[in-house]
Amino acid sequence: GAYRFMGRFADSERAFRKSLRRFAAARDNQGGGYAMAGLGGITRMRGDLKAAGKWYRNTLAAFRDGSDRFGLAYAHCGYGNVLRQMERSDAAEGHYKKAYRLYAGIGDEVDLGYVQWGLGRVFERTGRLAEAEKAYRAGYSLFLKGDEKRGEVLSQLSLAEVLHARGNTAAAEKLFAVAYRKALRHGLHAHLESFT
Repeated sequence: GAYRFMGRFADSERAFRKSLRRFAAARDNQGGGYAMAGLGGITRMRGDLKAAGKWYRNTLAAFRDGSDRFGLAYAHCGYGNVLRQMERSDAAEGHYKKAYRLYAGIGDEVDLGYVQWGLGRVFERTGRLAEAEKAYRAGYSLFLKGDEKRGEVLSQLSLAEVLHARGNTAAAEKLFAVAYRKALRHGLHAHLESFT
C-alpha cells in the first residue's frame, strides 16, 4: 500500500499480487481479501475501473461473513469509490453509507473521514453542493484529529472546488494554495490523484 501512495504503481501491484498468491497458498481468504482490496485500489488509481470493480466485488465476497468488520467496511468504501468514478452515484452512495456504519461501529475516525470525502464527491458531482461542503468539512475535521495529511489535502482541494462553485472564489483560491503547499511539504501526491 505504501508504494501506491508514493506513486510507484507497478511496485505496488507486484507486491499485492505476491501477497494474494501467498494468502491463497495458506488458504487465508480474509488475508486474500486485503490483497484484493489493494489490487482494487491500484487498478482504480491507474484508471482501470472495470478491473478495480472486479477486485472490490471479490473483496466484498471475501469479507461477506462479517467477522472482519474493518475489511468489510474497507471493501464497501473502495467499491463506492469505483462506482462514483463510473458515475453510478446512487450505488456509490449506498456503499459509502454501509462503510460509514461499519467504520462508526469500530470507532475508525480516519476511515470515516475518507467515507465523508467520498460522499462529498458524490454530492458535488450530482449538484448537491451544500451537502458536499458539509461532507468535506466533516471529513477534514476527522482527518485533522487523526493527523491524516493525505486526507486533509484531499478534503481541502475538494472543498475549494465547492467554494468556488458556490461563488466564494477568493476563499477557494486560498484553500487550494494551502492544500497544495501541504501536499508538497509532506511529500504527497494527493493533488495529482484524479482516480482516487
